[in-house]
Amino acid sequence: MTAPSHTFSHRRLCPAILRKTGLVGVTLKFLVWRTKDRIGKTGGDYRNPTEHRRIMRLYVAGPLFTQAERIWNTALAAHLTEGGHEVFLPQTEVQNIAALDADTIVRIDVDGVRAAETVVAILDGADADSGTCFECGLAFALGIPIVAIRTDFRGGGDALPGQGLATINLMLSQAASAIVHLADPAMTPVEVAAAVLAALTTLPPRLEPMRRSS
Repeated sequence: MTAPSHTFSHRRLCPAILRKTGLVGVTLKFLVWRTKDRIGKTGGDYRNPTEHRRIMRLYVAGPLFTQAERIWNTALAAHLTEGGHEVFLPQTEVQNIAALDADTIVRIDVDGVRAAETVVAILDGADADSGTCFECGLAFALGIPIVAIRTDFRGGGDALPGQGLATINLMLSQAASAIVHLADPAMTPVEVAAAVLAALTTLPPRLEPMRRSS
């Protein structure tokens, strides 16, 4: 596996990008992407679904077991929807199930990942949520790009040479096509969503599914 092609980290945005994202007056420190030996800034109006990007079916994967987690997930999903994308949020989808049996939940979530064009994975915590890890593994095996989000300022990764993000598990880091790393506690879901929307513009339509090495 290779390091993610794009990493969005703590950088200050120019006023033009602030205007484009509709976040004038908010201090942002991200949206600088790196592709091997060159650095550049993303462009386009991320709240305008017709400019410089295509509409995607997104699967938002993340922990959903506390009120705080569910509220944050809902806010992020709402901003991504406002950005013009179709968002599958598991905690919302399960509300439509008549009986919360294990097989039904697994089927709905697996079908959601299979139907997605990109998985947006929230990888916060001392160790990433196990269900989210499964969903990332499934997406990677199917060739579905992953945008990894980390807002946690704690360490806990493998920190190996060439690793895309040292503070998460090596397999998760290298499976991601883009990483949004915003560990500043002052960051809001609006700002995180803006970074994710920017990251989505850098992704290929689809990756090659995993094959066993010969």
